[in-house]
Amino acid sequence: MSGDDWNASTSVHRIGTGESASALDAAEPTSSDAVTPTIEAALEVMLAARRAPKLVFQPIVDLRRATPVGYEVLSRFPGPPSASPDKWFIAAHAAGRGNELEALVVEQALASREHLPPNCFLSLNVAPEALLDPRIRRLLSDRPLSRLVLELTEHAQVTDYELLAHVCGEARALGAFVAVDDAGAGYASLQHILALRPDFVKLDRTLIAGLHHDEAKAALVEMFGGFTSRIDAWLLAEGIEEHAELARLMQLGVPLGQGYLLGRPAPSMGPLSADLTRAMAPLSIRPDGQTIVLALVEPHDAANATQADEVLETRWLRRPELACLPLLDESARPIALAVRSGGQITRRPVMAVHETVTVPEALERALTRSPLVRFDPLVCCNELGAYRGIVRMERLIEAVLRSQP
Repeated sequence: MSGDDWNASTSVHRIGTGESASALDAAEPTSSDAVTPTIEAALEVMLAARRAPKLVFQPIVDLRRATPVGYEVLSRFPGPPSASPDKWFIAAHAAGRGNELEALVVEQALASREHLPPNCFLSLNVAPEALLDPRIRRLLSDRPLSRLVLELTEHAQVTDYELLAHVCGEARALGAFVAVDDAGAGYASLQHILALRPDFVKLDRTLIAGLHHDEAKAALVEMFGGFTSRIDAWLLAEGIEEHAELARLMQLGVPLGQGYLLGRPAPSMGPLSADLTRAMAPLSIRPDGQTIVLALVEPHDAANATQADEVLETRWLRRPELACLPLLDESARPIALAVRSGGQITRRPVMAVHETVTVPEALERALTRSPLVRFDPLVCCNELGAYRGIVRMERLIEAVLRSQP
């Protein structure tokens, strides 16, 4: 989604186009009108043969651990004609065959998940209008969608957020996550966030460029960090191109990053370079010295949310010391908390926190809960939203008190 000339961005909002119109138009002397007929002819051949464009993969990096946790899949079209991917998708849509092309990319991208490294996800760009297309909906409904992130871009105005939220809900039920792209770049992305409550929010490159010497941008990034924490979403900074930008993002506690500095799009899903890993090592220590909740996580039994209370009761009979049982969905994500009191089991709302959230922030959020559940344990999740363990309120309070001068 980022790079020196934005070759891996998707500001034109098509599935995996991987290019920005602004940078590539400057590099391309021919006008869109002049090149489109040639592209249309090549598209006819490509679609008749059901041949998808080549896919490349750009790493998404856990900044604290300096390791890839995901890869964004991007499209590359072979010439002739020589044109940026966005021009191919624009031409396809102008010819009324855009969703057909996008369906080919989605199908190929889904198949590429078998090459994902362990504990990594695949992020796939999809325009909201394409996500509603019956062909793409069928592709996303006939298989498990674990370790898949549907990254919603903005191109055309969304006219039916209720339907879009329903389709996203169907994908989530099969294990997918939802991301909103280009946050901070325009009003539409904020509408997407409020309407869809995404699992990932991707900061637009315009907020990242020159961040290290622009306190207004830093304040906006901090604002998005607090907001995403409150809605239990991951914040991802795209377009990281300079070491100074990376250092400032890490100081601000942004957990995930992407950009040419961290890794260019490549044919395979590889590790970070050794040089980059060494360069990031000293940056992974937070300058404010605050502890993250991962340090306080305790391994703890959990149960499948579909299990009946009678089955859960047998767990407590075997282990009466259990304070609670986090209830997980099929993708191992916590969705409720079972508590036993007076011989009765109740299922309560659960507060899930990401492992990189600071202890003071986690405690502050926990204390905003209703009195009935205010002192229930928090449930800690990794970057995929999967269950890691519990964090007891007494440990949070103790850690905060110990940190006081």
